[in-house]
Amino acid sequence: MRIKVSAPIVLILLLACVLALKFNTRLAAAEPTTWIVDDDGPADFHTIQEAINAAISGDTIYVKAGTYDERITIGKTLTVVGESRDEVVITRNVEEIPAIVNIEAYNVTFSGFTVQGNRSAPSLGGIAGGFNSTVVNNKVINCFWGLGTFNRCNFSYNILTNNLRGVYMTGGEEVFVSHNEIYSNGGGIYLYEVDNAVIQENRFYNNSVGVGGLYNGPGGNMSIVENVFTLNGAGIYCYGNPFWHLVVYHNDFIDNSVAVAEPPPPDLYESTWDDDYPSGGNYWSDYSGVDAYSGLYQNETGRDGIGDTPYVIDEYNIDRYPLMTAYPPIQGDVNSDGKVRVDDILTIALAFGSDYGDPKYEPILDINGDLKIRVDDLLTAVGNFGKGSSDPCQC
Repeated sequence: MRIKVSAPIVLILLLACVLALKFNTRLAAAEPTTWIVDDDGPADFHTIQEAINAAISGDTIYVKAGTYDERITIGKTLTVVGESRDEVVITRNVEEIPAIVNIEAYNVTFSGFTVQGNRSAPSLGGIAGGFNSTVVNNKVINCFWGLGTFNRCNFSYNILTNNLRGVYMTGGEEVFVSHNEIYSNGGGIYLYEVDNAVIQENRFYNNSVGVGGLYNGPGGNMSIVENVFTLNGAGIYCYGNPFWHLVVYHNDFIDNSVAVAEPPPPDLYESTWDDDYPSGGNYWSDYSGVDAYSGLYQNETGRDGIGDTPYVIDEYNIDRYPLMTAYPPIQGDVNSDGKVRVDDILTIALAFGSDYGDPKYEPILDINGDLKIRVDDLLTAVGNFGKGSSDPCQC
């Protein structure tokens, strides 16, 4: 039996096939591509900017070891990755505005490069721009400033050294700066008109200023927590305009010329220098107080690793609960000398079996915080035997 197929049906079937073909082609074309860049070997491109120009949003650009003398602009959502931070160098020895690497798109990842400039060029920046972007595991050296303005960005695990300013932000908001090594710069981090920034777990050493500026627009907040400031001219240098809320705790200020320069006046800043009790404040190497008591008012029997008297920056800026050892404290360091030794373990052993309220009980001996001195406290101290605070300048 012969089946008749009308012309309209044939036309519809053909149209459906064409649409399906176009749809599948579009899906295939939309899949991300990884482009290879090598300055002197076989690759898709020999310059980074050529690869950026050819890529589409979502692509990855992988840059092999080499020296790339170019200024790059990333205007698409790309992942740009170097083969090795120390072996992939982007360098410019001429003045560039605003920077050697300019991120002008959202959601860019830039990782694994050394960005090297020339400090004698007054406008030569390292890495600038960025919106919701991630800049990690890079080294920026010899620039007028290392990192420029970012918005809602994560800047982590980078090295900034020998720049006039390590991080120099003018404008921006919701910036997270963490786990960076920032040393031997004119200034470590300078912030102007930046709202809602977190500076956490960085190491600042041998800079003229660790963190400075702190000048913001109305409503700005700044958290400086769990950082190490060592051998800087000033650990923190404050000045600014009203409406700034500054929170500083669990930092180590060690052998700086001055820990806090020009502390914030109450009409310009709302500042907090500790995380209340029992969390505590900061470690100050020039603190001369002792730890003989404990409790919210430091009037209860037994040590707790917190100084009995406040650390006074000035009459308006006070750390109420200064730490006796560098943060984080070594569990089992009873005498607060930064090490766990035999005398620490013996002290815990002598208090073994005591509970809160017992004359032998001290909060600093109660490592797990259960209000009693038991085997687990002693075992923790024994497990930390020989450990101590590391020298923050050994990098």
